[in-house]
Amino acid sequence: MHRDLENKEAGIFARCFRSGVGRIVEIGCGNGRLTCHLEKHAESVLGLDPCQADLDLARQCVGDAVQLAVGSGEEIPLEDGVCDAVVFTLSLHHQDSPRALKEAARTLNANGRILVIEPKANTLGASLFAVIDDESHRYVIAEAAIQDSVLKVVDYGDVLIQWTFQDYNEMVEYIFGYYGLKPDPKREPAMAALADARKNDIPLFIEDETRFWLLEP
Repeated sequence: MHRDLENKEAGIFARCFRSGVGRIVEIGCGNGRLTCHLEKHAESVLGLDPCQADLDLARQCVGDAVQLAVGSGEEIPLEDGVCDAVVFTLSLHHQDSPRALKEAARTLNANGRILVIEPKANTLGASLFAVIDDESHRYVIAEAAIQDSVLKVVDYGDVLIQWTFQDYNEMVEYIFGYYGLKPDPKREPAMAALADARKNDIPLFIEDETRFWLLEP
């Protein structure tokens, strides 16, 4: 499996932080796949994630300028006004979104920015994963929190992502495996219906999409 998400989102970081920043806090850093790109644009990065196992993986691929800690966007362990940027990498919908945005704004300095990157619902990729765990309602809540906040949107855009699988079977195994599951013959037919004519493609290409917002107080 290959996904060009990292390169596409690295491009978003370059667009939003082209002049470089001092301190970035990344909410939902996971295994560090994007943290290593953020590190290029900052003097220091604090990566927060609720999963210690993922943080252990992240430590293997990030540099000394990155500090990692268990935590979430709802309670950032920093004083007021000390951050240049807070980044939610596909993670705002996993938080109490309004609370997390307020908490992020609290930590920003006078020129600080918040970057939110969220999955888009109703893409083929999102629909395939929704067979196991439908998070579309969370995406709606997260986007509403952005629109309802006092933060100003200064940049915005959609980014097309492509997944490449060797074949349909690899796709099924990957999606179930992402949730720690083995392929379920009761749910797999729903994936087959979504893949439709592509089911026999070798390789198999699946489109997905993310949306980003750059926010200022």
